[in-house]
Amino acid sequence: MKHDRSPEDKPLVATRDIFTIPNAISLCGAALAWKGAETAETPKGTAMLIAGRGLDMLDGKVARATGQTSNFGALTDASLDKIATAKIIYEFTKKDIIPREIAAALAGLQAANALATAATMLKYPGKSIRPTTSGKLAMAGEMTSIFAYGIGAAAERSGHETIATVSRAVGGLAFAASLPCALHSSYAYVRQAAQ
Repeated sequence: MKHDRSPEDKPLVATRDIFTIPNAISLCGAALAWKGAETAETPKGTAMLIAGRGLDMLDGKVARATGQTSNFGALTDASLDKIATAKIIYEFTKKDIIPREIAAALAGLQAANALATAATMLKYPGKSIRPTTSGKLAMAGEMTSIFAYGIGAAAERSGHETIATVSRAVGGLAFAASLPCALHSSYAYVRQAAQ
């Protein structure tokens, strides 16, 4: 039997909300992305990174399909997203896989969203912390950019310069395309926290 209540009606943490399939998917996805980021310049690392972030797209769908939605699950997903993204940005910057300007912009946007979400949660306990549509679109564009830069690094390492050049160009375009959605999303999060 499904217990699909509105997340706004649920407490932040209930024991039944901790050990769920969606939370396990979120954790596995973050772990794969973390490990993949450490070796992203290799085909195996890039594959792990893509698989990890791919799992992140499934957790919410699984939560809704199984009736396991909760504020705790949403918080777990958002927190692990931010942690995995921070690790990816750090590793990609350290290894010169991604331009520093893009890494700085990504880090700034992620930090603004995380702080605004935390402020909203503290100010309005139990309030839904679901991402905005613009936030989902921004994340898709940002991840496409990151994947493209990772593929470019792996291609360069294996001697495929043309693929590396094209992948980096796709990475830059994907980031540029994601920027309007990312800025709108950050504005929405900050505005919600300021209310």
